[in-house]
Amino acid sequence: MDAPPLQAFCAEMERLGAAIQAPREMLPHCGATTDAGYHVLIAADGRYSLVYSERGVPGVVASSSSPEVLMERVFVEVTTNMASTAVANEQPPLDTAEVLRMDQLSEEQLRDAAVDYHLRTSRIQEALLGKLNPEWRERQSDWNAGRLRETKQFFSEGSKD
Repeated sequence: MDAPPLQAFCAEMERLGAAIQAPREMLPHCGATTDAGYHVLIAADGRYSLVYSERGVPGVVASSSSPEVLMERVFVEVTTNMASTAVANEQPPLDTAEVLRMDQLSEEQLRDAAVDYHLRTSRIQEALLGKLNPEWRERQSDWNAGRLRETKQFFSEGSKD
């Protein structure tokens, strides 16, 4: 993290992360690293990128010449992970018998579970984003509503087969 623009971006990212009590390990690394996970980089041309690396293979998640656009994308990812973790932590661990029973769920039960999970994670994510920037929350709320429609459509089309 040697370039001043990257330092400024990462300082702001850490400030925003602290505002929503984001666990440090959920924030992207700043600069190039060989570690797995998310990384924020700035190319020589000034383009900001959010990169995700797994098993040594990096992939660009988002890229923009605007630090504000990339910051929003960083916090969409961070809050998605925070929301998923929060919902998972509300549930007791499944034992082997419960996992096997899941295989017996009807299509309607699966749809209801998928919709419930989506609604619960969306509410948490949108509340977190709203603490940072109301416009981010609004855009993500619209995107989440679209995903909910797609989820419902997926299950309704599946039942016609």
